[in-house]
Amino acid sequence: MGPDTDWTCRFLATGLAPGREYWYRFVDEHGFASRTGRTLTAPADDADTAVRFAFASCQAPNESSLQAYRRMLFEDERAPAEQRLQFVLHLGDFIYEVTWYAEDNPGGTFRGRRLRDRYRFPDGEKVGNFHLPVSLEDYRTLYRSYLEDPDLQDARARWPFVCVWDNHEFAWAGYQSQYVAPGVNRPSQRKKVIANQAWWEFIPARVVKPGDPAVDRFDPPAVEDTPITRFDADGLGDEPNNLAAIRSLRIQRTLRFGRNVELFLTDHHSFRSPAPDGSAFGVPGTRFVSPESVEEILDAGRTYDGGHPPDTIAFLGQALPNPAKDGPAQTYLGREQREWLLERLGASTARWKIWGHSFGTLTLHSDYQHLPAGTGVAWPDNQPGQDSPAGVYSADSVAYALYKHACLGPDPLCGDRHEPLDPAGADIPMVLFWNWARPSVPADLQPRLGPCVLADTTPIPAWRRFTAALSGTWNDFWSGSQPDRLDVHREKCPPILTILEQQLDDPHEVRLELSQPTAMSDADKVSDWSTRFILPPLQFGPEWD
Repeated sequence: MGPDTDWTCRFLATGLAPGREYWYRFVDEHGFASRTGRTLTAPADDADTAVRFAFASCQAPNESSLQAYRRMLFEDERAPAEQRLQFVLHLGDFIYEVTWYAEDNPGGTFRGRRLRDRYRFPDGEKVGNFHLPVSLEDYRTLYRSYLEDPDLQDARARWPFVCVWDNHEFAWAGYQSQYVAPGVNRPSQRKKVIANQAWWEFIPARVVKPGDPAVDRFDPPAVEDTPITRFDADGLGDEPNNLAAIRSLRIQRTLRFGRNVELFLTDHHSFRSPAPDGSAFGVPGTRFVSPESVEEILDAGRTYDGGHPPDTIAFLGQALPNPAKDGPAQTYLGREQREWLLERLGASTARWKIWGHSFGTLTLHSDYQHLPAGTGVAWPDNQPGQDSPAGVYSADSVAYALYKHACLGPDPLCGDRHEPLDPAGADIPMVLFWNWARPSVPADLQPRLGPCVLADTTPIPAWRRFTAALSGTWNDFWSGSQPDRLDVHREKCPPILTILEQQLDDPHEVRLELSQPTAMSDADKVSDWSTRFILPPLQFGPEWD
């Protein structure tokens, strides 16, 4: 421990018993001690026991977005022992590398919340209204500031955290080692390495880095910021500095919790393909939404229509050049990680295969064509709008492989989505619906499910309803008022805790609990929401060769 690790320390404890509570602290050579922490080891691999945990993402204390932990602590300390959390799954955006200082926004507020000057970058740069990190000390400053929050400290002292990163641990809209943020798009191999180093220093996790795994120090590879000009069929840049940077830390891994639960964690940005520039296809009056047919062409790249992508795309009465015509099909996993995930899922014997996803797995459709008059949106056709993570077709290959080999699962737990998209920022209800099945998955391989039994007995297809609920985040509220649809209302105050609880007496039953600390508007008022989902066994069609 010293300045070369920003005074952080790693210690690998071995010989611990499974399913046990342990207490620990750190004491230096002068006798100065840390606070006492508590941790829990996972159940033995053959233990037939329930697993209870919370999942979280997207925290920004300078924007007052760190409200979940105090409620989690309050409830857990008062819960019976058998109902207490065993760990917290953090699905990324532990930090936000883009930030405003209070003077950058009118009134020093953002989304109605006061901006707090929790930190200032010692070396950062300002682009537009944003401040961005440029050095290792800048990234370290973020982690130190976030971890000064007393609620986050108490949570990390009470539970083990299982963490993956999303985008903001490195770059807002970056991919591989390319730093992309508003007003910035540049090769940043050195920044990718220092972002990985800061994550390694402040996030306790058993992950893979080059060199001796027994050494608790991160040895950064020597890289230079070099343009990435060539990409393989999966969109991976073969520039040597890029490959060295993205391989300087590998966070994909699995964790087993007894006989019933295996957790699969993936990295959705280090191997992500470069996205085509679809800015010309945004419908006026919406935020980042294009018609579904446009998004499908952009996502599929050169593979669209069996390898015959169009030269132009019809949009608002024009024939615009197809920017994805010669590019790869979009992917967020990359070939190597996708094959790893499928192999591990296929080999897993756990009843619950939980996929820790840093953003939603499902296509998000918006029903703009049915908006009431006066919203300011002139939707161009009868197709729904689509706002999806890049790599829908790549995700389809995962879904297809699971269907083909009759692999039950996985069940994705997703972070990142902060709020339903609304036209021109209007505070109005919208009808959104999610689709798991896509045209690239043959119809006879799409899952055929019976109705899901809800508290109000509304018949909604189980996989869609269940997965959509798991894909929601704190700022989404789900009400099953229509078959095949979910009414999502923009909220005044986000729910603050979502818990997944396995029910051992029925392998197809799951309980979700959502708490709302402050009432919303009278029309959307809710205090506590809890429901039970009964999942019928999946039925698969014949294999497709």
